[in-house]
Amino acid sequence: MNVYDQLALWYLRLNGYFTMPNFIAHGNEGPRTDVDVLGVRPAHSREYPDDIRRLQICPGKTDFVLAESTAGRCKLNGPWKVGGSRRALEYVLRRVGTFDSDDGVSAAATALYGKQRYENVGFVIRMICFGSQSNGRLHAVTQILWPDALSFINQRFQTYKAEKADHQHWDAFGKYLWNRLSVDAVPAVTDLVKGWEGKCPCWP
Repeated sequence: MNVYDQLALWYLRLNGYFTMPNFIAHGNEGPRTDVDVLGVRPAHSREYPDDIRRLQICPGKTDFVLAESTAGRCKLNGPWKVGGSRRALEYVLRRVGTFDSDDGVSAAATALYGKQRYENVGFVIRMICFGSQSNGRLHAVTQILWPDALSFINQRFQTYKAEKADHQHWDAFGKYLWNRLSVDAVPAVTDLVKGWEGKCPCWP
């Protein structure tokens, strides 16, 4: 799991999402594609004020997000890009488990394949892209830029410093983020990446 995927995961986690990194969409012929981060935010999640406007969270609905992260300009990979594998996308939807029939899976896959979003009365399934620059061709996709993500994490850590001080159960990257983003100055994402690369000898 690379550093950009981990940043996306922690941003989503701090916004009330339960997250799964590197979700692999298998098929009869072996692995087909992967989702960088799969996130689920329950309809009535609440703790601290979340980044609702930037995330474009639909109130009162469970939010399923398929998140793609990149160092550069936001882009789509996997089955939801033009020319992607519809079968892989349907596999992801079946594995998520929100539909009780193949017809439901097919309808959602059609919406996601064409519009990168499916919505009904109870939940939303959609794409989110993380990157350093927005992409004007992804009109229907929520795009989160790294400076905004880091600013939100910094604000969360600063505002709730006492509550977040007990973080010994966090993973190594979460603790690294705390050390870098609980202070006044917010580093550039490239500096954050370089710092983690130097800290973690297992970096691929």
